[in-house]
Amino acid sequence: MTQPEALRLAGELECGFPVTGSAAAELRQLHEANEAFGKRQEWWNERMFVLEQQRDALLEALKAAEPYLRHADVAYNVYVQARAAIKAAEENT
Repeated sequence: MTQPEALRLAGELECGFPVTGSAAAELRQLHEANEAFGKRQEWWNERMFVLEQQRDALLEALKAAEPYLRHADVAYNVYVQARAAIKAAEENT
């Protein structure tokens, strides 16, 4: 059922028109669509909750690893400088 059809039926009901079989069927379809949407929304909300928990855990792990990452960065820079010094020494000999 399209949205304009649902609005038309709602208007008829508000005006006191009798509900015909087709109107009842359309309203049942709309109810089923709303239930399906609610289930999808519930699944989405649960998935978002899980993703938020995973994000929080990752942020905590990164926070805990930060001091070690700084040391690794310093060690890498020393390694690069040492390799450059070795290369320069080899070229000068």
